[in-house]
Amino acid sequence: MPELTLESLRQEGNRVLDYGPRLAFPFLCSAYTVEKLSLWHRTTDEVFESVALRAPSMPRARIEGNLYRLTDDELKQLDTKRQVGVSFDRKRVLVYVPIMDYKGEMRTIYAYIYMGINNAWLDRIYPDQTCLKSSYKIPDATFSLATQYPDASRLLNNRFSFLPPLVEAGRVVCDSEAVRKHCKRRNRAALRAAFFNNMRSRLNNFVNDPDF
Repeated sequence: MPELTLESLRQEGNRVLDYGPRLAFPFLCSAYTVEKLSLWHRTTDEVFESVALRAPSMPRARIEGNLYRLTDDELKQLDTKRQVGVSFDRKRVLVYVPIMDYKGEMRTIYAYIYMGINNAWLDRIYPDQTCLKSSYKIPDATFSLATQYPDASRLLNNRFSFLPPLVEAGRVVCDSEAVRKHCKRRNRAALRAAFFNNMRSRLNNFVNDPDF
């Protein structure tokens, strides 16, 4: 595999940082948002999705995710899937990448992220913050705040992440029981979503089969 450099990353046209399970696009490296945001996971029997929000009333931290390379067509298809303009906006932001400068600090590069549109999500997560008390609604129980992980690095400490960090020498990690529970919960949600997506795709292929 070629050495990862800032110059090589800059040559990758459409760089997208995603916060959930691994996507079917060429993986470049792990990356972290420079801006501190709020990250929520929505989990149902059929859906697992991550929602990053810029909301001052919510807990905020840097978010760890995977940086991918997408073609123009793939980016347009992902925009449609994420309902850009309705549920999300695609933003070009600075992200940290694991390439160090001469001071030993992480370098930054621009990448696209999908930012949740507040009007589409806040009323479901924090209804008491957006509605009159007379019309108070119970928060949607399918949403949970993403887990934050401690780190020996001040820059990455208490970051949001879909998966627990790797246990490395000198790195501060959360207790093993919490890690196991988190992995099981996230893995079950991701597997359920993959199963239902596969079943839905097979059903569509069967219905649209001209020989049927």
